[in-house]
Amino acid sequence: MNLMVQLKQAKMKKLMAEYLTDIEDLLIYSMFYKVRWLSIWLIIQCNITLLIWLMISSMLLPLMGQLLN
Repeated sequence: MNLMVQLKQAKMKKLMAEYLTDIEDLLIYSMFYKVRWLSIWLIIQCNITLLIWLMISSMLLPLMGQLLN
């Protein structure tokens, strides 16, 4: 009887260990997934900011040239 209880406990411990590693894998995957999307979002934001600055500077440069002449 004692041996059966020990076998069941060992089986439960093994299942719990597998379950916990699955959860850890999911957490790590979701963290990298979020970081990837965050980096893509930041790259897009930087590109938009750069485009805005280029548009502003391309509008201001001719005005500055006219003011200097």
